[in-house]
Amino acid sequence: MGEDKEISRQVWDGRIPICFTLAEDEHTPGQDPPPPYYVLAPRISYLTLVTDACQRHFLNSKREPPNFDDEFWCDLNGMPLKWNYPIGVLFDLYGSPDMLPWNITVHFQVYPEDDILHCAEKSVVEEHMLSCLKEADCIRNGSAKRTLNLLKKDVKQLWDGFRSGNYERYWQINKRLAPHDGESAKNIPFRIYRRQGGVVMGPFNPINEQGEFQTLGDLLSTCLPDLYPPATSYASETDNLQHSLKPTPIVIIQGVQPSLETPVQWLSDSCSHPDNFLHIVIRMSDEEVEIADDSVQPPM
Repeated sequence: MGEDKEISRQVWDGRIPICFTLAEDEHTPGQDPPPPYYVLAPRISYLTLVTDACQRHFLNSKREPPNFDDEFWCDLNGMPLKWNYPIGVLFDLYGSPDMLPWNITVHFQVYPEDDILHCAEKSVVEEHMLSCLKEADCIRNGSAKRTLNLLKKDVKQLWDGFRSGNYERYWQINKRLAPHDGESAKNIPFRIYRRQGGVVMGPFNPINEQGEFQTLGDLLSTCLPDLYPPATSYASETDNLQHSLKPTPIVIIQGVQPSLETPVQWLSDSCSHPDNFLHIVIRMSDEEVEIADDSVQPPM
């Protein structure tokens, strides 16, 4: 189906304003708390890649002597935020447009290792990113050969382009990992996030047995039939009534709500993160999410 370059570029350029504040119990007693630090963070990036200046800003205000060996982490209303989730996914999962700038608390002490993977160095993020690319390659193309065949200089360009936000430099290499012209992906690399229930993954063929493009609704009914019953299911009137009384699910991809009729192949080509996964957030209507009334319009 092919990438929509305009949408892909908008995805790359997406930003979230964040207000970082040092935890109350970590600044020096007897002194005023340090002023917050503001960042316009790329949705596609990770918290650990956008907070170097933020960490320097707060280190001199810490209760303990400044020490760059202290492992930095963030929380939202007491909940540790996973650095290995893209910032946009975290916001779509826990934030809303009426919460901007997004208020996040930063810490240098008592790392919650039961909730967050350790990430003492940027190389950990790079390793995570490369691992995701290999996994996506295997899911999409049947093996990780295309990623494994990249030269060392190509991997460096890929990582440098991602870290610096250079769209052309990154995609010059990343396009080699996509199916070649005329080929279809064997499966769609995707991850579905819910506040309760963790991350859902699995192989999903973008083409059905009749040779038709499958939709986002098809993917969700396959992976989350409790929330998205298949269209061919024959539920009783009682079942339908009970389902209608439940909170309704809201699908969010890159901050907008796409139509369930959108071909999942197009979404994968145009709206995936730089790790080549299509990240899908499911919020329930009773979670008070407010998302702008935008919609992704695929070519039909």
